[in-house]
Amino acid sequence: MPDQSNPLQSVLDEWLFKAEQDYRTACRESEVLDFPSYDVVCFHAQQCIEKLLKAVLISQRQEFPKIHNLEILGGLFSPIFRGNFLWTV
Repeated sequence: MPDQSNPLQSVLDEWLFKAEQDYRTACRESEVLDFPSYDVVCFHAQQCIEKLLKAVLISQRQEFPKIHNLEILGGLFSPIFRGNFLWTV
């Protein structure tokens, strides 16, 4: 249940809930035995990651453009974490 007293947390909860829905949809479709739609699996997996990235950016009060490009969204993490990654972004 979203925390109505904390608007930021409410927005984060909504993004995380939607990411979880995409994850569950991708998992469900990946287990289909007769004619699974791998395009649907990939689409929902991408959507899940996108929403998780945006949730982190929101939690850090980092603005981001309305895009679906994971590479660009990932690049926005550099100023936030300043090299605390195990990989280069």
